[in-house]
Amino acid sequence: MKKGDKGDKFVKQTYARNVVQAQKNKEKYMQNKAKLQGLGYSMDQFIANVKMTQVLGNSSEIVKQMNQMVNIKELNVAMMDMSREMEKMGMMQEMMDDVIQQDDEVDMGANEEEVNALINQVMSKNEP
Repeated sequence: MKKGDKGDKFVKQTYARNVVQAQKNKEKYMQNKAKLQGLGYSMDQFIANVKMTQVLGNSSEIVKQMNQMVNIKELNVAMMDMSREMEKMGMMQEMMDDVIQQDDEVDMGANEEEVNALINQVMSKNEP
């Protein structure tokens, strides 16, 4: 072998080692990049969860305040009163329906008498 061949072989081996090392570095870079992107997504999700927690905390605070404003005992009494009034109205409605039905029957009787009287008049005029 010539001295130049050994030098070329050394250069080629060094070049090949550098190429392999560059490929390994590229793979590590891509892995690190993927890890960083995953970490970024995790951070975004964490921030979204924190915001959601704040919103839910605010809404639960609003519900607490509304519950404090509503007096359950007063509401129960009002509902009972309303129920009684509705029962009274139902009875009143039945009574009004009965009265209206009686009035209709009386009116029908009067109408029948008038109709019979008119029929008799027409019949008596038509007789020779």
